[in-house]
Amino acid sequence: MEIPQLTIALIWFPLITYWLTTYCSVGQTISVAIDRTQWGCINLFTIALIWQKRAIPLYWCLLPKLGSSNLQEQTLALQQVLPLFKEYKLIVLGEREFCSVDWGNCLKAMGVSFCLRLKKNHCLET
Repeated sequence: MEIPQLTIALIWFPLITYWLTTYCSVGQTISVAIDRTQWGCINLFTIALIWQKRAIPLYWCLLPKLGSSNLQEQTLALQQVLPLFKEYKLIVLGEREFCSVDWGNCLKAMGVSFCLRLKKNHCLET
């Protein structure tokens, strides 16, 4: 049974907004980590606020498939939380799954800074 009143945006986001306005200054740099984890047939995409060496869940969704997330799924998930950070400087942290030129360009277009881990066989060119 699905209850439309119990959504992340309606229940959780106001709490996160209150927390941000209480503990963070306008213009402060805030880091969020993106991750995708699979347990058997459950494929979970998460975005978490990094605060004092802790990860506070911001947004999560079950992916309708197994394996890595794609650019569309990553973009859609991040767009859900971006409004929470309109008063702050945001840095997205991600592991090797999220290291692609397209994702980096997408983050740049959204005005978001990022730090994405490279696979050991990749090189950077400036």
